[in-house]
Amino acid sequence: MKASTSQQPDLDWSQVRETLTMVALAVAQIKASMTDSDESAVRLSTAITEISSNLGKIRASYLQDNHTSTEFDQIEQQIQESVVSLQSNDRLNQRLDHVAQSLIDLGALIEDPARLYNPQAWQKLQEGIKGSHTMEEERIMFEHIMMGASVTEALEIYRHHFDNKPVKDDTDDEIELF
Repeated sequence: MKASTSQQPDLDWSQVRETLTMVALAVAQIKASMTDSDESAVRLSTAITEISSNLGKIRASYLQDNHTSTEFDQIEQQIQESVVSLQSNDRLNQRLDHVAQSLIDLGALIEDPARLYNPQAWQKLQEGIKGSHTMEEERIMFEHIMMGASVTEALEIYRHHFDNKPVKDDTDDEIELF
């Protein structure tokens, strides 16, 4: 039997089911975007690794002829910057995965009548979502939303903390892919 929808409502129509359908759509879109992004990141990571390896071989040969390595240093810096961008992409995918899981958990709570009207179930959901945030800025944004801030206000708070975060000097650090 086909479920009632807003397109064809019947006596069984429910805003809860409509909400769950929209949540499922959001999760599917997030997961599809993450899959596309992961595939691109893997290809880029492989290319960067090959470029770096080939650059090392060329540099060794070039330096044997008593040349300077300024151009190689610049290329290596660009490779390092590319790796940092890949790491940022990985963090983005992790955060999107947390969002998708939060939406799945929300959908499960809404779908369960025993939990839907239970404040402790909602508190447990919120604590789980808060616990999934890995960045302090995200936790602060979450707390402000929970205190009633608008999305715009929460994003301004997030951006303020993100923009004022001290820049870490990674010049001597080894960069590791994923």
